[in-house]
Amino acid sequence: MILSSAIRAHVYSEAVDMRKSIDALAQIVSRCMGMNPLSGQVFGNRPSNPVPRRGDGFRDRRRA
Repeated sequence: MILSSAIRAHVYSEAVDMRKSIDALAQIVSRCMGMNPLSGQVFGNRPSNPVPRRGDGFRDRRRA
């Protein structure tokens, strides 16, 4: 992904279930954030249930 100074990144502070469809995630952007999901801006969020990970980025199957 290439970001320029013209693109702004917005983060939704509430937890979001990432199993939702792309349409449901776009509704969060439009209804809760009051923005257009097709504006070309970057939208992020925090997951509702973070997965414990090792330092290398892979899921540690021993912990669950």
